[in-house]
Amino acid sequence: MNITKLVLLFATAAIFNLSAAYSAEPVSGQDPYYDQNSDVAAATAATKCGKKTLKGTYIYSSRGAPSAIASTTYVEAGMESYDGAGNIINRYASSNPSASGREIGTYTMGANCIGKITYTSGSTYMIFTGPTGSIFTYIKTSENGEIVSGEEKRVTGSLLLKSIPSAMQ
Repeated sequence: MNITKLVLLFATAAIFNLSAAYSAEPVSGQDPYYDQNSDVAAATAATKCGKKTLKGTYIYSSRGAPSAIASTTYVEAGMESYDGAGNIINRYASSNPSASGREIGTYTMGANCIGKITYTSGSTYMIFTGPTGSIFTYIKTSENGEIVSGEEKRVTGSLLLKSIPSAMQ
């Protein structure tokens, strides 16, 4: 076999292998453009959330409506301290009706960075954060007809609101 035929044989084999690699069907449910060996993929796979993800004091603002058919708008602003162990204390000011006050509650956080807040008033919220917990979004999920959502941002790692009753610690 001469050298020309040998080069042609290797080139054909290489092209066949390359086209077979790119025409292979992805594993069911897997994104064919997702590189499982990339640094980003490895870091994401190793990242998990938990109660400790939310620790410190956050400021927030909420918007919503008292019900799905209401023509008025509800707004609220406040500050919350999360202790990293599942307890919250909240201070707020709201409109419609105009009020201000304090509320305590608890929270859970799954490894997938999705959690739930439950206040002693019975209000519940679904929360979504990232692995640092520096910011998160929420939506009210309790069944009293209110439609409320918002965002919280950590302003310090310290607990500025410290009066969580000892029974909750």
